[in-house]
Amino acid sequence: MTSTTLLARERTVMHRWVLFIGLLFVAQVGLWIGAAIYVSRDASHAVVDDYDARALTWDERRARQRRSDATGWQAHATVEGADLVVTVRDAEDTAVVGAILQATVFHHARAAESTKLELVPAGHGTYRAAAPMSRPGKWTVVLVGERGDELLDTALTVNVEG
Repeated sequence: MTSTTLLARERTVMHRWVLFIGLLFVAQVGLWIGAAIYVSRDASHAVVDDYDARALTWDERRARQRRSDATGWQAHATVEGADLVVTVRDAEDTAVVGAILQATVFHHARAAESTKLELVPAGHGTYRAAAPMSRPGKWTVVLVGERGDELLDTALTVNVEG
């Protein structure tokens, strides 16, 4: 073999290796992009809504939580059929009537799929709302309520039987 033929063969082999390494790199980038798309569409993974705004208003949120704790209201949530039922009692174990309650509910396995609800009074400190909570498992109920200057701001966990 002549040196020119040998040199041409070495270049061909070198080009094949460079091409092979380049294809591996492109394949790896493609796999990572595909994985990122898959994960971003999965409802199991969620980022807290308004995370930045919540961080910036931390002091106000803590003051609101202290105000809620000082009210002494206690809430209990259950699911009855297709309804979310919340019972609210004050520090003296008296039913809280006339409050305006709102809830945000989400399943622990699908935190990205939250639903906001307006609860209506059902008598004796009980409030109800039609809730899409048919999926069995643990649900979080973020409850916010007001009656005059009194405030309720709490998160509850409800177990829905399958």
